[in-house]
Amino acid sequence: MDKKPLSIILQTPEKTLFSGAALSATVQTEEGFLELLDHHATLVGSILSSKITIRRDADTREEFLVRDAFVTCNNIENSITILALWGEVLEKVNTKTVEEYFAFLKKELLSSENLTPYQLRYVEEQKQSSEQLIDLINTESRG
Repeated sequence: MDKKPLSIILQTPEKTLFSGAALSATVQTEEGFLELLDHHATLVGSILSSKITIRRDADTREEFLVRDAFVTCNNIENSITILALWGEVLEKVNTKTVEEYFAFLKKELLSSENLTPYQLRYVEEQKQSSEQLIDLINTESRG
């Protein structure tokens, strides 16, 4: 019987950022960092903001930033699926775009009397997520 290679899909509503065979994926869930390997235990995790590193082979890796995502591992199918509301190739992301969104969120929070409790919670979570993205981008640009 042939061994099925690890299959990884990284998808946003707009595009597929990655789809193919790989050795591993590293993500930061709300519970902490995970390195997901071949035939990883089945799990589901939520991601607020994270750098995703996918190792295609020993010498090739691809890096992405995602926000508001879920990761699932299926041991039987030997697959990892990451569904994100937003994501981009790491090298294409700049702090200006994220900082503009962050400024918009701060403005919305200041005028929070017009927001429902659900909308206020969503904007607060987006602000926190944007802060984490800015930190991730700044860390990568220094590294």
